[in-house]
Amino acid sequence: MRTCAGYAGKPGVYFLSPEAADLPAVRARRTLFHLPGYPAAMTPVESKRTSPYGSRRHPGCAEFRRRRGPTTSPRVRDRGTSPIFRTLRHCLCTERRSRVHGPDIHHLPWPLEDAEIGFETHTVAAAAQLALPDTAPPLRFARRPDVLIWPPRHADREASRV
Repeated sequence: MRTCAGYAGKPGVYFLSPEAADLPAVRARRTLFHLPGYPAAMTPVESKRTSPYGSRRHPGCAEFRRRRGPTTSPRVRDRGTSPIFRTLRHCLCTERRSRVHGPDIHHLPWPLEDAEIGFETHTVAAAAQLALPDTAPPLRFARRPDVLIWPPRHADREASRV
């Protein structure tokens, strides 16, 4: 799970609950970028129309199973539109020892598909003490989101440069 955030005046993303099946990737994310990460059993399965997927972090802790299906073909959206606002982020926001960190990232606008999603099980939000909205938000999907990332900087160091 993620949410839009900001850091040092840049649009960013804050990961609330990033799971990964690759334990070295989870450790690298935590060590190098101070980003949260949780090892989880992941089950991706691709099909032509829908994409079933599941994740389970420590049985009983957090789990979701969903089925996603595209409703449009992939395309790059126009600047100034909601899909670009929600996906064109320039930093990752995290907190460590009560200090904000913000590794800079860069990516071109991704070709996005509109999609529909159905959850069979979803306890990840509750595990993070969050409530999901009653109405499903618009869903966008990028098949391969390439991103460049730089080492994190503290917010107070960034402010002193201005």
